[in-house]
Amino acid sequence: MTESLIAYLRTTPFAIFAELIGGTVGGILTGITVATTMYIIDDFRGFIESIKGIFTRDKYTQKELQAKLEELLEKIDEEYAAILKKIKREYKRLNELTQKAFDLKNSAAERLANTVVYASAMNVKETEIVSTVEDIDDFFLN
Repeated sequence: MTESLIAYLRTTPFAIFAELIGGTVGGILTGITVATTMYIIDDFRGFIESIKGIFTRDKYTQKELQAKLEELLEKIDEEYAAILKKIKREYKRLNELTQKAFDLKNSAAERLANTVVYASAMNVKETEIVSTVEDIDDFFLN
């Protein structure tokens, strides 16, 4: 993706900064990916702790081992389903905010208000969010 961004930027007036911008954006996206992965791993640690007691060092029959394996697989399936539901809910919420922010059926004022909510949901810094007509004028005229 970084290389594609650099290639695109070379076709724009920002060509002299293509490497810098592409590398920075690539680094930011890599950082976000690593942070998200670490969060998932940390969240998954609690699940692993909860299943530690399933197997002990005592001797089990083949049937007992099979039952323990089935119990473990069921817990893993439940945890994966919960994680996937959480991801799906978040993307559905973000999609709804996106639709509201860019719905041309709404007035410009409503769309502006919706873009503020959308930007907040996307973790944009409060100081970087354009929330008033004056902010828009400042952005484009200064």
